[in-house]
Amino acid sequence: MAAAFQSIGVDAQPSPAGDAQTYELARKYLSGDECLPQVITLGNFLKVTQEPDYDPAKTAFMMPTSNGPCRFGHYLPLIRKIFAQRGEDEVLLLSPSSSNAYEDISESAASLVRTGWRAVVAADILRKMLLKTRPYEREPGTTDRVFAEALDRVCAAIATPNISHRQRLKKIIQALIQSRDAFRNIPLDTSKKKLLIGVVGEIFCRLNDFSNDHLIRLIEQKGGEVWMSDVA
Repeated sequence: MAAAFQSIGVDAQPSPAGDAQTYELARKYLSGDECLPQVITLGNFLKVTQEPDYDPAKTAFMMPTSNGPCRFGHYLPLIRKIFAQRGEDEVLLLSPSSSNAYEDISESAASLVRTGWRAVVAADILRKMLLKTRPYEREPGTTDRVFAEALDRVCAAIATPNISHRQRLKKIIQALIQSRDAFRNIPLDTSKKKLLIGVVGEIFCRLNDFSNDHLIRLIEQKGGEVWMSDVA
């Protein structure tokens, strides 16, 4: 999604990865009644404030919102309250809503939503390649390296500015084909059939390694192969 924002000229970066520091930073401001994704997303934002070049007057955080029974719709008010408590009222908090297809993001909303959807689908495809390959790699770490390179390649295609959607889609497809070929070139040991285990459940927790206690790698270390439910 950061690459999708870059495609319309926004200097966007993904929030830091969750870890123990993330958890501790958030817990200082929470009651314990919050869901884990709310804790981690808040902590990741607070982690940004620890960076040496952080300037609240030049920083914006995006936390979309939605209606329904999920607490997701309550994330923004809590985050806004906590930044106010910290004396950082000038921090811009962007909160596009699913109720109007996020059209209030900017005048480029329609373009961003289309590119963002393609980014989500591309990320799903890369994740499938990763999970299908890593349990069988002969040299540990090879698949993670190829995945990181593939992610950079696809993000570069998504972030390309000032081109048509047709041209951007062509670039994304080319990047995915190159990534597929790179995964195919990884030496594998497929002599033993591995148990295929499905991982489903809450979307954030199943995707965030810290939130699920690195469940995917644990399954692989125990000799399994993971099938994960897609985002798209």
